[in-house]
Order: sequence, then C-alpha cells, then structure tokens
Amino acid sequence: MADILEKIIKAAESNFKEEVIEASHPGGEDRASMRLTLKSRSVIATKRPNFRRTHLEALVLSRLHKAGADVPDCLGLVDDILFQTDLGGQRLNAKVHDALFENRRQLAESALDAIFRNQSIAKSSGVSDLVPPLGATPNWVEGVLQPLKELALSIDLSTPRTDYDALFVGLNQAPQTFLKWDCRSGNAAVSNGKVAWFDFEYAGRRHGAEDPAWLIADEVWPVGAPTMFDLVERACPAVGPDEKERYMNYLALYTTCHAAQRLSMIQDSYARKGWIKRSAILARDFLGTHYQFATHLSGVGAFAAERNRLTRPFVPVFEALKASFEKS
Repeated sequence: MADILEKIIKAAESNFKEEVIEASHPGGEDRASMRLTLKSRSVIATKRPNFRRTHLEALVLSRLHKAGADVPDCLGLVDDILFQTDLGGQRLNAKVHDALFENRRQLAESALDAIFRNQSIAKSSGVSDLVPPLGATPNWVEGVLQPLKELALSIDLSTPRTDYDALFVGLNQAPQTFLKWDCRSGNAAVSNGKVAWFDFEYAGRRHGAEDPAWLIADEVWPVGAPTMFDLVERACPAVGPDEKERYMNYLALYTTCHAAQRLSMIQDSYARKGWIKRSAILARDFLGTHYQFATHLSGVGAFAAERNRLTRPFVPVFEALKASFEKS
C-alpha cells in the first residue's frame, strides 16, 4: 500500500506541478480512489486494478464533462492513475439520510434528472458510440436472473411458477442507451443543491432503465419505491403511452431482479459477519447489511415485482423476506 501511495503522489506532483500536502481515503483504504490535497486545490486520484477500465473512464469523463454533463472532469491520466475533479460536497447516500423527509423527494428528482441528462448528453455528444455493450451474453442474463430463482429457497419456500424463458427474453436487451452503471447513492455527490454522479469505470450501453433501477434497489436509498417509480415515469425519455409502458415494464422487471441480487448479497454478508452498524454502512459506502435496509429492500422488491406480470408470482417471496427481517 505504501508503494502504491508513493507512486500516486509522484504521479500527481508530476501531472499538476504541485506538491501533495495530504492524502486521504474518503471511502476507506480498500477503495480505488483517494483525495489528494495540493497547494491550490483538491483532486481525486483513482488507481483501478483494470487498466482498460481506467482509460475508458478517463475518456467518458472527458467527453461528458466537455459536453456539459455534471460529472467530474478528467484532469490527467498517468499510466494507470486517473486524476479527476473533486466534487466535494457530501455523498448522496449520507445526504439523503440527513435530509428532512420532505426534502428527500427533491434529492431523488435531482438524482434521476442527472441520470437521464447524462444519457441524453452521451447520445448527442457521441459518447454512447465509444462505450461497449453491457450484459450482451446469455450467461450474463442468466446471472441476473439466478438470484431471483433462488430467493425463495433461501427462506425455505418453493420457487414460484412463472415463464422463465419469457423472463430471460425480457432481460435480454439490446445495447441502445448509455449507462453509467452502478448507480448506487454512494456513487454520487451533492454540492450546491445538485447531484453529480461519479465512478464511470463500468460505463456502457444497454436498455437505459438499469441506471434508475440501481438507485431504486439500492438498499440504503430511503425514498420509497412508489415515489421512485412515479418520478421515473415523469422524467424518463420514453415518449408516447406505449413506449412509456414498455419502459416502465422493463424497469419493474430489472428492479425486481436487482433487488433479489442485492438481498442475496446481504444474506451472504449477514451469514459471515452479522448485522453491521447503519452509521458505518453510510460513512464507508458498505453493502447495506442491516436488518432495516434489508427490510426496506424487500419492500422495494415486492412493489417492483407486482408491476410486471412475469415477476408477480415473486411478490409473496419478497413479503415473506420482509417479515423475516422485521423480526431481526
């Protein structure tokens, strides 16, 4: 770790021609990014294990920022180290929990607006054409579907009957819209009342509804699923009632599967470590291994599952999971 830190500091001082005064890890020492305080400013240095993703992120940030998106700007790329602007402010996951209940809807609107604006700017600026397709293989689609299939078994229930072939077809979407991917609230910052997303290493193209689905099924995100679905329906780029209905139907399908996947991860984490303090989860952007977060996410899964005929048989499974977490 000391060798990596020394390499990052030397690269920063070479790139910015300034001395690094302080280095800190806002997300923890096990994360890829750190904050560097220089004489004139603060910047974020990111050293990821995947060289290609680092270069893809640098390209995406440069193009999106130049086109007017509210994302960090790429300030330089030295070998496998990316330097980007420090968004400052406060992470969205902590901000939304600090906010008064009536202000949470406003933060949700801002977060969704930023998602759809990034998608629009990526299309108009040509960034969409530069990123790879996401989830384009049968194995990937099956991997998204598998946690939903196994969810009932985790609480000793029978797997619901539905048309799994149709579920597979529904999830197998063409690469048509830019995605940031991993739109959890810990990957956004709030500054001057605006939400800006960061961490674009997995940027690519797919249906488009996956980004808002990641936020809705973020277990620490406290804004209820009914409100989130209403906000997405108002703000999404789909035009005309038929197109909007198809969009919302897929949003429900993907949100259901993603909620199942996150719940499976939480169950595995709980089996290994027990429940984790809420404060630590929010401060360090950990997986939400806490019974209150798991209870909330089970409710999200039930709501989303109800909105798609193929996933509707899973509503009782999510409700049973919710009841089990409420007893914790």
